[in-house]
Amino acid sequence: MEAIYAIDLNNGLSKDGVIPWKSKRDMSFFKNITTNHIVIMGKNTFFSIPKEYRPLKNRLNIVLTSTPHLYKNITNDDSNVLFTDNTDIYQDILKNRNSYYQNYHYLHP
Repeated sequence: MEAIYAIDLNNGLSKDGVIPWKSKRDMSFFKNITTNHIVIMGKNTFFSIPKEYRPLKNRLNIVLTSTPHLYKNITNDDSNVLFTDNTDIYQDILKNRNSYYQNYHYLHP
């Protein structure tokens, strides 16, 4: 598993639920690295993504939340977003790797 994050000079990740800077270079890097892979994020991060860009395309968006049942029909295209309270989802993915690749055709084995 790899982690991608950006912080400011004060080690801040966000301010008031949004990234406090704009960088096309950062966004392009993130897109290039994560396309055709799995992205795991919290609910607040998912909802901080502008509506027109979520769920992130060509990636399995796994959203951790204590109330996944509230988000069953949150997107028009739920084929690449999974809301879950399973904090061991990464281990589940590793154990059932082939199943994830079959169900989410854009993932790279």
